[in-house]
Amino acid sequence: MIKCRLSFQVLRTGLSLITVEIVQNQEDTSLFFFYRYCFQFQDYVMRCMYTITRYSPVKLHKIFIEKYKGIDMEAIKKCFSASGIFLCVGIAVSAYEVSQGPTELIQYDPSRAYEGYTLFSPMLGRNTYLIDMQGQVINMWSHPEPWVRSDAREHARLLEDGTLLRAYGSPNGQTPSALKAGLFQIVDWDGEVVWEYENPREGYSAHHDFRMIWNPKLGERTIMYITSREISHEEAIRLGVDPGLRENYASRPDGLIEIDLKGNIIWEWNISDHLVQDVNPASSNYGVIKEHPERLDPNFGTGVSGDWIHANAFDFNESLDHAVINNSTFSEFYVIDHGATFLVGDPEGSIELAAGRAGDFVYRWGNSCVYDSGECPSMTNEGMSTSNGHQQVFFSHDIQWITSR
Repeated sequence: MIKCRLSFQVLRTGLSLITVEIVQNQEDTSLFFFYRYCFQFQDYVMRCMYTITRYSPVKLHKIFIEKYKGIDMEAIKKCFSASGIFLCVGIAVSAYEVSQGPTELIQYDPSRAYEGYTLFSPMLGRNTYLIDMQGQVINMWSHPEPWVRSDAREHARLLEDGTLLRAYGSPNGQTPSALKAGLFQIVDWDGEVVWEYENPREGYSAHHDFRMIWNPKLGERTIMYITSREISHEEAIRLGVDPGLRENYASRPDGLIEIDLKGNIIWEWNISDHLVQDVNPASSNYGVIKEHPERLDPNFGTGVSGDWIHANAFDFNESLDHAVINNSTFSEFYVIDHGATFLVGDPEGSIELAAGRAGDFVYRWGNSCVYDSGECPSMTNEGMSTSNGHQQVFFSHDIQWITSR
């Protein structure tokens, strides 16, 4: 029987030294670990994105293969997959939360870095940190128990007045997602809650990204966030999803919701209203895929999932009054005309406009193969890539407007 055991040691520098052991025929040991954001256990080695690790992924590979070359690697892979652990080594942030010791500046080149501050919330951590360019903690916000207890992807944004907009998994969440049902708070510099909002609608789950924006038509600040909406198998079929690809199409199409600071929903957009498909002629969105780049083909590919676009991020351009949202599933992003679909004082009219033609994509980019207007990537039977085709973006997890400085 093969088991996985992970141990770590906090060093004086604030770095953590992680040891992974493969245990054969031994009782379970408790796992105490921290993780940030890692690639999956691939090629039987840990590959981490965090740059301050003591060892590079290549060296980790050599160490791992040398130490465990006599062990059944398939069993090891299953062990890690079954435990559901995404590991990352050398995480200074997590070590800091344990030791409360001083942080250490690893590298700083003023000629190549913008002056400013960095705000971050370590995954599975209890705090959000604001640090300066020397790595010193300027402020720390501690979070309530649901932040820690949930499997939320902790996230926070520093607002212009020095308050913190944060979100975490609500205990009332109905579906598994990065933010559960979505509980949002604004807290002051000292961590006192000055505003709170919880998504009130059943079947809707906020996830991944959110931000405070300036609504130019309304002339005030609002909050916009990514949300998924649960739809049934029957509704998905009515929308033109190919029934021959899966037995159950209960789905979670993503979209955007905007609320005012009184907690009222004032605008909403969802990808399920902007589809084109060539499977079901009886559906109103039936058409030729290539002729409708302003809409999404939900049947693209061979294994259509219930997570249609898996939006990880969005951004808002206040000058254009446009939103942009990414699609990590199809490796694209879409620009949406918020201004053309927002009516002041008329939330129902705004939502209706956003669900219609005015809410179709103004622009899309990343993978023209998706709408039958470019060469698709090609692979061998073994899954090895031979050509990227015309695809420009690959499993993107962020999208930002670039403004001049």
